[in-house]
Amino acid sequence: MNPNIEVITPVLWGVNSFYVKAGWTKELLPIPQPPDQLLTGSKDVSLTDNGIMVLHKESELYPTLKKFVPRIMEHSDEELVTSLQKISSKSNSDNYEKLYKSVLEWEIKRRGIYYKTHQTKVNTSFFETLIKMFN
Repeated sequence: MNPNIEVITPVLWGVNSFYVKAGWTKELLPIPQPPDQLLTGSKDVSLTDNGIMVLHKESELYPTLKKFVPRIMEHSDEELVTSLQKISSKSNSDNYEKLYKSVLEWEIKRRGIYYKTHQTKVNTSFFETLIKMFN
């Protein structure tokens, strides 16, 4: 594996995005995303076309996200959606809740890409609900 890529989990990597732009990480290519599909907080994270979440090491949130995101990744699909619905229903969110909401959204989006590219069997009605939430 490329020494410029830190593998946190098989589907969560840490990399300096400048290395990607410079071409030093052949395993990762910059993924153009239409403006309407950009992730909230995309300066902190991006997704590959095969469902890997890439945390940007130059982000000031990197140390926090490196510890926090793997915990969210352990949630079931149902837990993710339930948590997102709860946090979205709050009228005034503090910065911690906003970060939590963003991480939930990132993980749901990542799973959608992963399920599509790996032809993983999922509850299709549930998966369609996830897709509708973000389209």
